[in-house]
Amino acid sequence: MGDFAKLQDSTSDLRLAVESGSVKTCLMYPNTGNTIDDEIEKVFNGTSDDNESVRVLNIIRNKIALNGFSYSVLREIDGVPEDITHTFKGRAFKYSRTSRKKEIIEDIIFIKGELYSAGGKSTINIHVGNYKIELTKDEARRLNEFLYKDLYLSVLKQTVKGSDEKAFIFMDTYLDEDTLNKWETFYKEITTDKSLERFDKIHNKIVELVNSEGIEGGQMYELMKLFDYDTCDRGILRTILMTLKPVRNPENIRFSELYKRLADKLRAGSTHNII
Repeated sequence: MGDFAKLQDSTSDLRLAVESGSVKTCLMYPNTGNTIDDEIEKVFNGTSDDNESVRVLNIIRNKIALNGFSYSVLREIDGVPEDITHTFKGRAFKYSRTSRKKEIIEDIIFIKGELYSAGGKSTINIHVGNYKIELTKDEARRLNEFLYKDLYLSVLKQTVKGSDEKAFIFMDTYLDEDTLNKWETFYKEITTDKSLERFDKIHNKIVELVNSEGIEGGQMYELMKLFDYDTCDRGILRTILMTLKPVRNPENIRFSELYKRLADKLRAGSTHNII
């Protein structure tokens, strides 16, 4: 927290304290006249362009990942405490792709290969074929049952423009090779088509799935996951959200959470924070 405090433009109103009786570090700052809350929220939702803030909060996140039962993170605004430990136990906070030093290019790739190891400490990963793929602890636990078996995956490939630096992040898994090939063909058909017809193709596919299995079916989730990344075409995201809006069911938690993530990504790319 001390490192995070040092990043602020003015530190005269900031206080850093360690409470006696427990290992508890507190960063205290006034309710007005600062942008700390806004910057923390931007890091949480992946819209921060301050990579130093992202780096420092990722250090805290890594400690949470290593000591999940020993650490907790609380944020208190206007006297109301909020437990945000779960936020630090998910995937790493994302660095800005518009950094002056690094421009990140994102794409979905499709992988078939044997899962031959899973683990990691600060960063959880699996090894499938020649790929080292980042994922959450829960995802790693779920996939660990496939150890030394073939996996069929979609993966977010992040490449730093002008360099060989790459990262691979788990997106989804499929039952068999036919399913993987089906979604790979669909994804490439949509993303390589630069005409307006690509939006009709997405709309028609969603309508087909709604009519055949509704939003409860696994195929709808698989389709939405294909476009769950920050640099996805805004027109594609908007088409998915608008087509699904009339059939949303808030009681379907899995669907609702993914729908919200796509909506957040669309808002993040808008100068007015709207869909």
